[in-house]
Formats: sequence, C-alpha cells, structure tokens
Amino acid sequence: MDDNLLMEEAFVLELCDLIMREGLDIQFEIGGADARKLTSPVIDALVTTGLIRIFIAIKSGSEYIRNKVMRKGLRTDHIYNAVDRCARYKHLYISSYFIIGMPQETEETLEETFNMISRLPLDSFAIFFATPYPGTELFNYCLQYEMLEGSFEDYMENPNIFHKNDVSILPYFKPHKLTKNQLIQFRDRCIDFRESRRIKAGAKPGFPIRLVE
Repeated sequence: MDDNLLMEEAFVLELCDLIMREGLDIQFEIGGADARKLTSPVIDALVTTGLIRIFIAIKSGSEYIRNKVMRKGLRTDHIYNAVDRCARYKHLYISSYFIIGMPQETEETLEETFNMISRLPLDSFAIFFATPYPGTELFNYCLQYEMLEGSFEDYMENPNIFHKNDVSILPYFKPHKLTKNQLIQFRDRCIDFRESRRIKAGAKPGFPIRLVE
C-alpha cells in the first residue's frame, strides 16, 4: 500500500523492473494518481507489471477552480495527455475523482467540469462535494463568510447524511453563486451521463468501456 507511489519516476521504474525480474504474477490498482506523473514510460512500466485499474485525481474541469482556488498546479493539457496515454491500453480501467462546490464554484465552472468529463475517455468517475474539514483553509474560509450550517460536530456525528458508500449525498455548504440544489442536480446529471455512456457501450460493471468498442 502506497499513497504516493508516483512521487518519483525513477522509483516507479525501478520497482517495476524488480517486479519483472522476480517474475511476480500480480495485478494491482493505483488510486489518486497525479496526472503530471503519468508519463509514457511510467504508464508502460506499470501496465507491463500488472496495473489493471487507475484512479486519476483531476478534481475539477475548470482551470480556475483547479489551479487558482484549489492550487493544484495541474494544467488541462496534463490531464488530457495522461488519460490518453492510459487509454492506449484497452484493458486498463480508467476512473477519476472530481470535487464540486468550492465557494467560488459557478454554473460556468460546473459546465467546464461536465465538458471535460464528456470528452475524456474515462470508464467511470466519482463526484464528491467539497468538505470543509476543521483546520483546513476551506473550513476557515467557510467560517469567515458564514457558509456553514450547523456545526462540524453535527456532521461528524451523522456522517451518513453527507456520505454513504463513498458517495457524496448532500453538500455541506453552498457556494457564493450557487444553491445546494444546483450542486445536487449537477452531480445527478454527471452520474446519469456516466451510466448512460456505459450502458450504450455495453460495458459490464467494473470493466473498461474501451474494451467493447
């Protein structure tokens, strides 16, 4: 288990070389992958040694939200290039994480996220609502602008109100220019698109869409 497997390319390549030399017959997945680290040599080495599923942390389709608000330092071209490199391997299941509902979120930035989702060759993706954990900059921002409803202790005592089976159910706060209902409707729109695309492609649960094209 390694939460930062892709931190250094040299380490990844060395590890894959060791797996190959030891003749290990394994399969594995990578979660929260940084698109900037998914170079062609890294992806090729990982797939060769047994990578079957990868989850890429895209966060937002909006350059503004992703880099100015979240400060991820992740360019849009990094995302498209990384996913396209992964998509060369039709048996590799590609998923991603998106976070919506940051205080600065707007209808326009949400639409940028949907456009990215619809264009990327993803087999699946998950949509989460931004959660202001105590001690974070987001939490302090929400306190400053009185965006929180109730206390975080209430949230922690009733987590299933907001999350269930690793799925965001309700937003914890509303952005400046959106309602909570708008966030929920957008989340549902994305999920409907995801399921309709998989059904149309004839993909089975847990299998890549590109495998059946």
